[in-house]
Amino acid sequence: MRSHEEIKNFAKLRGLKPHQEEKRYLQCAILAILYRTVGESLVFKGGTALFLLHGLDRFSEDLDFTAIQKVSW
Repeated sequence: MRSHEEIKNFAKLRGLKPHQEEKRYLQCAILAILYRTVGESLVFKGGTALFLLHGLDRFSEDLDFTAIQKVSW
């Protein structure tokens, strides 16, 4: 986990508010877990995908997916 100081520094570098950077960091951690477990079954889409993968300048908080095959948890 990042320290509060690291979050503030990364937020400044990315042009985000500290609470947005904290959410972005947690989103990436959740995405990493999902990728390792059920990644082949899901397509990541929506505003957060555009923000994280394509540099959209609008911060989005939700994670949107479409299941392309049955997900086994």
